[in-house]
Amino acid sequence: MIGNSQGCTLWLGLLDNSTTMTEGSLASRSSSSPRHLEEGEYFVERRSPLVFIMLNAAKQAEALKNQGNEYYMKQKFGAAIDMYTEAIALCPKVPVYWTNRAACHRKRNEWVEVEEDCRTALQLDKESVKAHFMLGLALLRRKESARGVCELEKALDLARGGSNGIGMAEEIWQELSKVRFTLWKAEGEERGQRVRDLHLQCERLLKEDSDRACHMVSSSGGRVPNLSSGSSPVHGGVFRNGFSQWLGIGKGMAEVDSCGDPDCQAGIPTGQESGSKDEHNVEKLRRIKEETNARLALLKDVFSVAEQRDCPGEVPDHLCCKLTMEIFRDPVITPSGITYERASLLEHLRKVGKFDPVTRATLHAEQLVPNLALKESVQLYLADHGWAYKL
Repeated sequence: MIGNSQGCTLWLGLLDNSTTMTEGSLASRSSSSPRHLEEGEYFVERRSPLVFIMLNAAKQAEALKNQGNEYYMKQKFGAAIDMYTEAIALCPKVPVYWTNRAACHRKRNEWVEVEEDCRTALQLDKESVKAHFMLGLALLRRKESARGVCELEKALDLARGGSNGIGMAEEIWQELSKVRFTLWKAEGEERGQRVRDLHLQCERLLKEDSDRACHMVSSSGGRVPNLSSGSSPVHGGVFRNGFSQWLGIGKGMAEVDSCGDPDCQAGIPTGQESGSKDEHNVEKLRRIKEETNARLALLKDVFSVAEQRDCPGEVPDHLCCKLTMEIFRDPVITPSGITYERASLLEHLRKVGKFDPVTRATLHAEQLVPNLALKESVQLYLADHGWAYKL
C-alpha cells in the first residue's frame, strides 16, 4: 500500500549481519584456543537473546504494517490505525509506520493527529515526501496558509527529485495549485474592492472640485479662481497643489481664468451689457464641465488597467506543454531541443515508445534535462497571474 519498508528492511539486514558476524567470530575463536571458545560461548549466551528479540520485533512490526495496509485498502481506517500503532510500539524508529498512520487519520479528517504523526516522521526522515505533504495539508486546515504552502512546495521538490515520491507529484501539485488559486482569489477580491473604493473616492473628489469651481463662477461675477496656484477652496487641503494638478483640472481652470478677455480678468463687465456677462459665464461653465469629463474618463482608464491584473486570460503558448496543452509544472528538455512536461513525456516513453513525440528521434528517460530557465519563467508568470493555477 502506502509507503515502503526500506527503513525496516535496512534494520533487519543490520540485525542479520550482526548475527552472522557474531557466529563468525565465535568460529574463529573456537579454532584458536579453548579459552576463546569458552568466552565466545559466554558471549553468545549473554547477547544472542537480545538480537533475536529485536529481530523478531522488527518482523512482527512489518507483519502488522502489512495487515494495516490491507485494512487501509478496504477503507477500514480504524483497524488500520490499530495495526500501525502496534507496529510503532515495536519499532518506533521506522518513519513509514508514522506516515501510514497519518494517512489513515487524514481519511478520517483527524488533522491534529495527522500533524503529530507527520512531525514525528520528519524527525526520523527529513526527506519524507508523504510527511511534508500531509503536514502541509494539516497546516492549511489550521488556516496557516504560508507554512502549509511551504510544506507542500517542499514535498513537491522532493517528489520530483527522487524516484520514491515521483508518483505523488501530480497529487501534490493539484493540492498546491488549488491552495494558491484560493489564496489568489481571496487576495484579488480584497485588492479589487480597495481599487474600486479608491476609484469612487477620487471620482467623488473630482466632481466636488468641479462643482465648487462652477459655483464660484456663478457667484463671483464671472471670475474663475486659479486652482493651480494653491488657493483651492477644498477643506483640509486635499487638492491644494496636489490632486487637482495631478488630474490637470487646476491647469484647465487656469486656462479658463486666462481666456484673454479683460472682462474675465477683472471679473467686472465694463461698458457691456449684462447679457455679455452671462454668455461669458456659460462658456466658462461649459469648459469646466468638459475638462472635468475628460479627467473622469482618464481616471476610469487608469483604474481599468489596475483591475485587469486580476482578470483571467490565456496562458502564452511557450509556457504550455505540447502534449498536455497545460502550463508547465516540471519542464524537461530533450536532445532535440523541445521541452515537455516530465510526467507526460515519461508516460509516453513507457506506453508508446522510446522516441520524441514531435521529432520521432530515439529518446530515453536518462537523456531528459530539467529546463530550469523555463521553470523559473512559469513561476514568475504564476506569481502575477494566479488565475492560471486553475487551468
